[in-house]
Parts: sequence; structure tokens; C-alpha cells
Amino acid sequence: EIQPYYMLKVKTELACDAMHNNDEINLMGCVDLDDFVDLQIQTTHKPTPNDCDSGLHLIQVSATLWNQGTIDIDSAQLFVVVDSAGYTIASFSENTDAIASKAGLMHTFTQAYVVPNFSGNYNVKVYLQAIPDDENLNNDTAKVVTCAIYNDVSIHFLSDYHWTMGQNIPNPVTSITHIPYAIPQDGIIIFRLMTVSGQILHTIDIPSLAGTHSLEFDTDHFANGIYYYSMQYKGQRIVKKMTIQK
Repeated sequence: EIQPYYMLKVKTELACDAMHNNDEINLMGCVDLDDFVDLQIQTTHKPTPNDCDSGLHLIQVSATLWNQGTIDIDSAQLFVVVDSAGYTIASFSENTDAIASKAGLMHTFTQAYVVPNFSGNYNVKVYLQAIPDDENLNNDTAKVVTCAIYNDVSIHFLSDYHWTMGQNIPNPVTSITHIPYAIPQDGIIIFRLMTVSGQILHTIDIPSLAGTHSLEFDTDHFANGIYYYSMQYKGQRIVKKMTIQK
């Protein structure tokens, strides 16, 4: 790929040859390379493993993508998942700008996540939605173990972010399932059901009062398989896995 040429030498040797200056011929050949796709996450700029951020601050994830392939890419879907000890704190995705072949792009997410309010480590994963014919899927994900510092703020400020969404019951589900959730203040819950590739199959806005609730969800219209469901409240999103098995 870097130097798509080769040298071919053909030579004959005969001891009694009267003219040796015509016994050799050299040829430079070239290799016609097929087009290929290889988009990768080169590095993440924010957050980083060494910089600790105060709890409840907003962080906009930033990462550099590199198009190693020979084909220009119009756009790519980039995902972020933030979790602590297996609990999803935030999950969202955005589409990038175009990335030319053999060129890079730094993408900064417009959506931010809230740093968990404790002293300790948490995880941020940035990954690409699989692009058709991508030759190397091993470089499509970047994981950062970063840290938070407890922020001693008022209870009122903290309560704006303390909300929960539980695992659907039953799971696996055959028909009707219930999803428990609780919010500290009146607000709108945005519920979505997605495929494992991120395609949104169902979405609904649910006006909810402060307190504990249970969403009843009918899965009769969906095929057997693994799905993801999410709830979003005041800009923060929680995602969990649901299995439909009729």
C-alpha cells in the first residue's frame, strides 16, 4: 500500500556467451490495490485516564477518528457509554462529519454526560457502529478508565440527577413486561426500544410525577431476540438489555 511497485529481473548465464551486456532485463511492475474500508478510533481527548473531574460537572467526550481505508466516508455513527461498576450512567450517539481517505477527524460530542458524584474510577467507552466491509473491527472501540472527585453540593442540586430505571420484569419477556423507574421531580421520561445496532424501533414521551412508577410495555409486535431499552430524564439516559422470547 505504501509502495505498490516491484522490480523483476530476468538474467541468463552462459560461459561461452560472446556478449554479456544483453543477458539481463529489468522491469518495474505495479500492483493495482483493491479499495478497502478501515475506520478506526485513534485516540480520546476527553476524558483522559489522568484527569479527575469533580462530580456533577458536565463532560463533552472528544475523540479522533482515522480513515485508514482507500474510500472516503460520508459519515459515521459514534457511540458513548458511561458506566460505573456495571451501572450505566449515560449512553448516547451522534453522527460525525465526512472523513476523507487517509485523513483524520476530531469529533466533540454536543451532548454531555454528568460526572458521577463520588471519589473513584468509572468507565467511558467510545465505539463506532460497524461500517459495511470494515476490514478491522478491533480498532473501532476505545475505553478509558477515568476518575471522579466527590463534590459536596446541596441536597437540592443533587436530587436533580438522582433517578433510577430498573430491569424489566419478567426478562426474558413473552408478551407484557414492566419497567420500574423513579424520578425526584416531575418531568418527561423519553422511553425508547432499540436493536443491538442502535436502530430505534419504538419511542414515547411519558409525563411523570415525582416518585416511583412502572411502565407497562407490550412486546407482541417485536420478534424474538435481544434488544436495548432506555429512559431519558433531564438530559441523562439509562440503558438496559431486554430479551424477547415468545
